[in-house]
Amino acid sequence: MIRTFSVKEVLRFAYEKVRDNFSFFFSLVAVMFLVSVPQYIYSYATDAEGLNMQFSLWVSLSALFIFGFIRIVTEIGQIRIMFAQLNSKFLPVSTLFEINNRYIKEFVIGYVLYFLIILSGFILLIIPAIIWSYKYSQWKYLVVDENLSAWGALKKSATITNGNKGKLFSFGFVYGLMTLIGAIPLGLGLIITTPMGWIAGVYIYRFLNTSHKGEITEDMPTLDGEVLTR
Repeated sequence: MIRTFSVKEVLRFAYEKVRDNFSFFFSLVAVMFLVSVPQYIYSYATDAEGLNMQFSLWVSLSALFIFGFIRIVTEIGQIRIMFAQLNSKFLPVSTLFEINNRYIKEFVIGYVLYFLIILSGFILLIIPAIIWSYKYSQWKYLVVDENLSAWGALKKSATITNGNKGKLFSFGFVYGLMTLIGAIPLGLGLIITTPMGWIAGVYIYRFLNTSHKGEITEDMPTLDGEVLTR
């Protein structure tokens, strides 16, 4: 029987993690925001008229490479930190900037493959793109958690999300509403909802992966919100 998860219980777990470690998550969100500031400044600056086209092209390509590299490095670090938090362990904020060449290579390949998969879905009248976006959504966690290749992670993601794509959609919808509401009071709510999304993402992944393996883990919510125990 395919196990599924409770969106309510996942969000409750994520909120409690953030609440109990608020100062750490605040620091993490602040650093991630500061890292993204140069990209926003560059995007604003390039909207100005009168830039030399050839110069602008080279600058744009260089910026795309630099900002893309930074995004991948910090995303890998953020996922590693969330896995540690899920296991009640600690990795410092500086983990965001640790460079792992293998992870970086697989993330670049993974992003390209994932983009091509979703693009082909849009060509096939959009609906397949939506389904495939959830079907292959766990690939990044698998690269970091199980050290898989990008292709292997995409294939395994298709397996572990079987029977749970609807739940993944429901979670995305509810979390999207929470993020929208959190952005209303001058964006202050994002300090809470952003790390909640990070924690919830690895939590859902761990549930899907362990359920696929037939393992029952501690504090994993079921469809009815009951807690699975060993």
